[in-house]
This record gives sequence, C-alpha cells and structure tokens, in this order.
Amino acid sequence: MKRIINIVVFGFCMLMLVQSCTKEMSEETIGLSGTAQGTLTDSLGNCKNSLVKGRYVIDTTLTDSNYVIANVNFTVTGKYKIFSDTVNGMWFLDSGYALATGPTTVKLKGRGTPLLPGSSDFVLTFGNSYCKFTVTTLGPNNGSSSLDYLPTTPNGYITYNLIGNFSGAINDTMRATISSSTFINSGKTFYKYLSTPYNSENYYAKESGTYYTIGTPEFEYIAIYDTIVYPAGGIQPTILYPYLKDNVSPTSSNASWTTDSLRVGLLNHSTGTYTYGWGRLKITILSTGGSANYLGTTYSNIIQLKREMQFKPDSGGSTASFTTFISAQLSYAKGIGLVDQVIDLGSGQTQSLTIKKFKGL
Repeated sequence: MKRIINIVVFGFCMLMLVQSCTKEMSEETIGLSGTAQGTLTDSLGNCKNSLVKGRYVIDTTLTDSNYVIANVNFTVTGKYKIFSDTVNGMWFLDSGYALATGPTTVKLKGRGTPLLPGSSDFVLTFGNSYCKFTVTTLGPNNGSSSLDYLPTTPNGYITYNLIGNFSGAINDTMRATISSSTFINSGKTFYKYLSTPYNSENYYAKESGTYYTIGTPEFEYIAIYDTIVYPAGGIQPTILYPYLKDNVSPTSSNASWTTDSLRVGLLNHSTGTYTYGWGRLKITILSTGGSANYLGTTYSNIIQLKREMQFKPDSGGSTASFTTFISAQLSYAKGIGLVDQVIDLGSGQTQSLTIKKFKGL
C-alpha cells in the first residue's frame, strides 16, 4: 500500500512539473506570436540613412560581410520581415521577432551575385513604409570601363567633395566632366576635363604607362601661386610634365622626378608685396596596388603619390636652391583617376578634394 501511495505522489509531482514547465515556456513566448507592426520612417515621415557595409564586386557572390543596417520603429511586437527588391542580381532581407516596441536597427543580409558595375538603388519595404538605399558595385576597374588611370569617354564625370578653406569656393562640391574635344601637343593626344562651378580646364594625356598634363606646377584643380609671370605681350606660360606613372615601383630609382619650372610670384599678405622666383613640382610615388574607402565606397588598384611645390627665390642669387613650401598626398584609382587629394597647410590644417561619385567613365 505504501508503495502505491509513493507512486501516486510521484506521478502527481511529475504532472505538476510538466504543467509548471508548460506554463513557463508559454510565458517566455508571449509577444512571439502575431505580426509586428512599425515603420522605416521617423515621426515626420522621413527615411533615415541606411548604412551599407561590405565590398560589392561583379561576379562575386555576396557573403556575411555584405549587409545593410536599417532603421526601424516597431509599434507592435511580433514576427517581422524586412526586405528589399532585387536589383543587379542582389537583394537584402532580415526576419525575426520584435520583442519590444520603439526605434532600433536591423541587419539585412545581402544575397545574390552582382551582375554589372555601378550604382544600384534599392527600395526597402516594411509594412506600408518604404525607404531607399544605394549600393555601388565595382568592376575590375572600380566600375569604370577605362583600363587605366585616365578615362576619356566624353561626358563621363567625377564629382568631388571639397573640404577646407578653399578661397573663393562657390560650392562644397566640384564636378570634373570629360569634354569631347582633344588636341595634339608634342605628339600626345590631350583630353580636356572641365570643372564646374569653377569653369576651369585641365588637360591630360597618356602614353605607355605615363600620364601627362599641361599647366602650371601646382595641385590638381587647386591654384596655389599668387601670380604666374607672363612674358611681355605673351599668354600665360605652361609646362608639359608627367604627373603619374602606373608601371613604376615605389622602390625604384625613377619613382621620384621633378618638373620643369615657371616664373612665379608669392604674395606676402602682411606687406602686400610679391616674392618672385621659380616654381616647380617634385613628385614621388609612395605606394601602388592598395585600396581605400572614400565617403563610403571602396576603391582598388590605388597609386598614392606625394606632390611637393618647390620655390627658388630670385633673392637667393646663384646660391639659391629649390625648397618645398607646401605638399599634398594624392591617390589615383584604376579606371577613374584622381580619387583623393589632401593638401597639408601646416599647423594641422588641410584642404581635401575627395571623390563622391562618378558616372560614364
């Protein structure tokens, strides 16, 4: 009899334990049933910027490093699914359970294989709300059809961000557009790049891994000399010089070179007087084959070099020599050309010209 009572008690305990476990699991899953509700926009209906992470290359399947961080505001807990449309062979999605209401971020995993280089606009959907984000896919030449460091397709352009104290700057962006007109100088075909809103012209040529420009010995798109000395009754003098070499190792003996010089003047702003002399550039290749991220986009096959503006004053007489008075580091990406230029102004100050986007190169 005692044994029977023990069995009954044991069975009763087991029944209570099962009921207890069932109740505990049920309480833990409250909020995991039903469908979550919310929006991708803020209280004013504006989309917040989504953060695109990873490197996107044509014919390369997306991995766990390719994802998008999106902002969402859940108003009702439950199951959710947030997804994008399919563009250029890619799409992004995330699903799960929203356990709490309020603003948060979700990680949408990338899927698929990019088909074409360039920028692709995606539409992100959650419930009745929609927001857009852009993914830039790189080709063998950073998404450009150019096989080297000087695109020449007419109307192709690069837009740059200007950061720093640019004298007379009208805008914080600059666009360099390739003109359809060319000309021959010293047996080389030069292409014209028109910059707006500054309405200046830069001229470039390429020949067997060496890239040339015609102009004054300064930085890309940025004038530093206060005056260029004109010959009597003549036009502004210019020089032709190589500004980049894509087949030279940074350790080789010809990784550094100097340009011809021009008569220039530097203004002393305190006295209002000019110091005249000769100006030239010293150019040194610092590295090749690297990659870097500029304003959220990664570029590859980068050549970095240093430009030093050098000056030899007339006042030094026959013993005067060229000395560097300002320098900059420039980066050129294959298929694009200049992607970044940082001028060292001294005392921790810089001016920079950084690629923002490009099209038709």
